[in-house]
Amino acid sequence: MGPFATEKTYSRAARLLVNKGYGFTRNVISARELRTFRVYLGPFSSPIEQDQSARKLDQMGLNHYAHQVEAGTLLSIQMFSQGEEAGRYVAELTVLGLAANAKAEVRTLGPLRWLEISDVVNEERRQSLAALDWADSKVRLAAVPCGTSS
Repeated sequence: MGPFATEKTYSRAARLLVNKGYGFTRNVISARELRTFRVYLGPFSSPIEQDQSARKLDQMGLNHYAHQVEAGTLLSIQMFSQGEEAGRYVAELTVLGLAANAKAEVRTLGPLRWLEISDVVNEERRQSLAALDWADSKVRLAAVPCGTSS
């Protein structure tokens, strides 16, 4: 189960499992970098210019949202995991008359904290675990299939 957002909720959940008599192991996945490429319009020199671009995107049926950066406001259109894909999309938008750009961004994610229950968890026990208050909105129960010997 996991991921737990904080060490506090992670430790609290471990205590809950001990109190309920479950065997488990702790698993912490180190922090990692997520590299993405944002396709955007802007930054804009005035709110009027931003509104005009937003209307044009709306008319074209393109979803967007305002994204603040040091240089001003960008209208973020889409995120890509690969720079080549972002570049192709910028070229498509340019053909449509939009002065789009792409920029690389890096975010640090994690660490991710998981508790792996080593006991056999049948449907009744799964429901019992799901009903507990883990005090962390990100926590989900996930089944991990075990290998079978033939």
